[in-house]
Amino acid sequence: MNASVEDGLMAANPVAKLGRVLKSTLSKAIEQEEINARTKARRQLFLATASRKAPCYCRLFFVLAGTGMRLGEALALNGES
Repeated sequence: MNASVEDGLMAANPVAKLGRVLKSTLSKAIEQEEINARTKARRQLFLATASRKAPCYCRLFFVLAGTGMRLGEALALNGES
């Protein structure tokens, strides 16, 4: 919408600041908390649950959680050097 205003196709952006009007924007503290959802305690809980519920994938989950690899990168590992 802003691009349309800049290009002269619209006089004003009708949805500008809509989040504030609807009070749907998050505060910076809440937004940062959601970004940092992977705490050490949550990681440990996830890995403990994974070892009980899906033991065949536990090693994969451990690698993903510990290294930050993407799934495709971890799946490409084959143990050969």
